[in-house]
Amino acid sequence: MKPKILPLGDSALLIRFGDEINLEINQRVHALACPAHMEASRD
Repeated sequence: MKPKILPLGDSALLIRFGDEINLEINQRVHALACPAHMEASRD
């Protein structure tokens, strides 16, 4: 499933990978979150 990117307020995004909990979706979420977290830590 292709992720859906939706606006969430003035300065955030909601990225939906699906509507269930499974290993594939979990891995995709962590793959996206790790670089974003590292970038936020640099500020």
